[in-house]
Amino acid sequence: MEDMDIALLFTILGASNTVGRLIAGALGGKKFVDPLIINNAALLVAGVATILVVHTSIYWLLALYSAVFGLCIGEYTCTISHRSLCVIVGFGQSLPSPFNQGNVV
Repeated sequence: MEDMDIALLFTILGASNTVGRLIAGALGGKKFVDPLIINNAALLVAGVATILVVHTSIYWLLALYSAVFGLCIGEYTCTISHRSLCVIVGFGQSLPSPFNQGNVV
């Protein structure tokens, strides 16, 4: 592979990482989405893609791997900031509302 091909793989990885962060950020605040499922699914897909990358020798498969891995790691990185939400949901508690004024004196 040439240097430009390798640079393009890193560009694909970075762009898909950014898209993954945007998707995870948009989905993280929705009530119907469990942040723990986003976290675990991203790690699972990234892990399976990494296991399968050993069998790739064609450039477009490496580009596909870069896109999938970047997307999943972007989602995982974004859900790190939602880690407290994952813990709250994991213990079965309801998510707090930022507009809850119940205890204001």
